[in-house]
This record gives sequence, structure tokens and C-alpha cells, in this order.
Amino acid sequence: MSTHRAEPAPSSRQNIILISIIIFLAILLRLLYLGRWSLWIDEYHTLRMAREARLLVEGIPGDQHPPLYYLFMTLWIRFGVSEFWLRLPSAVSSIVAVVMMWRIGAALNRPRLGLLAALLLATIPLHIWYSREARMYGLISGFWVSSLYFYIQTIRRDSWLDTLGLALANTIALGLAYPTLALLVLELSFFLLGWSLAGKRPLRVMRFILAQLPPIAGAIFWWPYFQIQLGRGGVFNWALPGLDFQPTLGQTVAGAGLIGLGLLAVVVLASWLLARQPRLLGWIATRANWWAVAILLGFLPLLLIGVIPRGLSVRRQLLVFLPILILLAGWALDQLRRRWLTGIYLGLATLLGLSMLWLPPYENWGGAVDFIEAHETAGDAIFLLRPWYEPYAMDYYYEGVIPFEDRHTIAGELETVLAEYPAGSTVWVMANATPAEEALMTNLWQPFAAVGDQVAEAEFPTYLIVRGYRLR
Repeated sequence: MSTHRAEPAPSSRQNIILISIIIFLAILLRLLYLGRWSLWIDEYHTLRMAREARLLVEGIPGDQHPPLYYLFMTLWIRFGVSEFWLRLPSAVSSIVAVVMMWRIGAALNRPRLGLLAALLLATIPLHIWYSREARMYGLISGFWVSSLYFYIQTIRRDSWLDTLGLALANTIALGLAYPTLALLVLELSFFLLGWSLAGKRPLRVMRFILAQLPPIAGAIFWWPYFQIQLGRGGVFNWALPGLDFQPTLGQTVAGAGLIGLGLLAVVVLASWLLARQPRLLGWIATRANWWAVAILLGFLPLLLIGVIPRGLSVRRQLLVFLPILILLAGWALDQLRRRWLTGIYLGLATLLGLSMLWLPPYENWGGAVDFIEAHETAGDAIFLLRPWYEPYAMDYYYEGVIPFEDRHTIAGELETVLAEYPAGSTVWVMANATPAEEALMTNLWQPFAAVGDQVAEAEFPTYLIVRGYRLR
């Protein structure tokens, strides 16, 4: 039996007041200054994919993501392409995720748990970061949390609306991002355990099975296109320091499948142990406070990781598990005997969330372009070192005096290209590189230093450098 002291749950009026404050905080942290910073390369990728004619003709994106986000953005950009407008769908959906997290607490008859989990989700920097980005990761969070809500309700009560909600949430989420597969595996893994604890109603099993049919049908329809993506041989840029970790899409999906099977085996084993040894559940319950402390200590790195400016590709893979981890952390906060510890933890989360409003942009291409426009003259040239989506950044922001045809992307012999410009003209060089690439960047600057004198330099967050060289 748990030693956690019972406390009265918040009244309905208190609940409404508290969740209103939490929702206001979520709106503030996601919409305030939403268009303040310039787009970064991944967001230019979104814009490019949404404008790509092949997406509408062939129905398949030119990268390794499902098509639904880009199809939606194709319609969305018809009404505008400002930074605020491009990011707005992610921000709105992430606010919905906060509301649905609160509803999960109500579904579990744990209103305080719902409030704590909603506050954590509203303030955790990892979620805020992606809710302020024009990519699918913030948009999908609303569907992931909704899926979890309808999943719990499908287990706990008899309603066809829950079945429909679960089917729609999972089908849309699967069309937005492949990591949804991990959520589907988790829901399947825990269903029998949750169903048995909720009374073993046979009709609920049927409803759950029916809810799986739409995402399965969608996956079958998409399978031929998925095979095309597998055949491209591209990689996800998930490089970790010192580790070769760039799997293809096929390797990623296969790895996710193995992880899912492993989780399923763990859940089945745990269910079997609890069935054979019911006293284990009581033993676990008597140590709820210790479990809570352990969970919160484990959750702390996830709370802090969102303020780290690099490693985005690694962090985004955590998002599919975030709703469940948030619920665990909310439960842990509710179990703590010392309420002042709960207050400190939530205060830290709130301060970290507020700090996201003042973090520098990931790549301030707008600032870099403004710097060039303020110093350039007719006859200058702009060079982009190691270009990927840098040309799209220039197309989006640049309104200077240098004609489009005089802006160059480095290709082939740089010396030959530089020889085309007369002495006295200035070449503006833009590069985006981390400190780990400092030696490489030194080599890339050398051809310009060999034929010109450096007359200007400016750095913009993060690792974006602009240099001006006047040719001799």
C-alpha cells in the first residue's frame, strides 16, 4: 500500500482556473516572438518541398519523410510564407497537445496528474523548440498526445468516438512522421495489460482492433512509395560526436522494429510476473516516493536538453516518447511527499521554458543577409561555401543590389571563378560551420585570402560567418 498521503483533488473550478493559466503559458511560450528569428536550413527545406511540383504529381516527397506534412504546407503557403505563418501550424498543434495532456489526467481520474503533466509539457524546452519550428515535429505532437488520450479511453470505457479518435490520430500521425510506428508498438505492447486492469471487457478489444485498421490501410497504400524512398540510399543526419551513426531509412525502420519487439517482450514478461506474484505490485506501491525521485532524476536531462543549441537531429527522435515520459514525470511529481520539491522542479521547468524566448536563432540567415545588404555595392558578388539550402535562404531574404546572376554557389575551381571579377570589387563569403570544422573552414577561406584583402567580418548565431574580401 502506498505511503503517499492523500490530498483532496482540485475542485472543478480550481481545475479550470489552473488549466487556463497553463494554456495561457503554453500560448505565450509558443506564439510570442514566433516570427522574430529567421528561418534555418531545415525550415527552408520545408518551404522547398511544399513548392515542389513533383510532390503533387507523384505524391511522394523528395526526402525520407511521409507526404502529409508537405501536402498540408503546400496548401498553407498559399496564404503566406512569413516566418510566423510557416511556424504557426506547429505552434497551434503543440498547444492542443498541452490541452490533451490535461485531458489524459481526467481520463485516468487523476486531475492533479493531468495538471502537472500539462504544465510540464507547456514548459519543457524540447517541446517548445519544435513547436516554434516550421517542421512536422511540432505539428505531430498534438496528434501523438491525442492518440494517447483516445488509447486510454478505449481501454477504460465503451465509446465509438474514442475508437474513431484513436484511428484518426494514429492515421494522421503516421502520415506525418515515421516515428509514429514506435508509438503504435508501445500502444500495442501495453494494451493487454491495461485491458486486464480495466476489467477485461471483450468489446473493448474489438474496438481497439478496429481502430488499427485505418493506419494499417494507410501503411499498405503507402508501401510502394515507401519502397521508392528506401531505394534512394539517402541517410538521416543523426551524427553523434565520435560515433558513426548515419543509418538509411531502411536501417532506421528495422532498428525501430527491433526496439518495439524488445519493448513488447519486456511488457509481456512484466505482465506475467505481476500475474504470478501479485505482491510485487504492493511492494512497488510502498516505494512510490523512491520511484518518483528516480524518475524525476532521470527526466532532468530531458528537461535540460532542449536548451542545447546543437544536436537537433538526435533530440527530435525523443519526441515520440515525450507524451509517455511527461506522464511518468507528472505521476512522479504527484507522488513526492515534500511538496516544496515539486515546486522547485516545476519552477525550474518554467524558467527553462521562459528562457526559450530569448535564445538566439539557430541560424540567423536574415541577420547575415542584412549585413551584406548594408555594405555591398554594385559589382560585388556573394559566394556560399559548401551550399546545401543556403541558396534558398538567399532567395528568401536577399533584396540587395547585386543581380541574381552575379551570386555564385561554389562549384569546381574557385580560383577560376574569382578571376572573372575585376580588382577592387568585393566578394562576400557566407559559411555555416561548427567549431569542430574550424580546420576545414581555414582551407575554404584561403583561396579568397590569396586574391583579396579581408575588409569585413561578422558572426551570427549559430556558427554563421560572413566575410568580405576586396579583390586585388
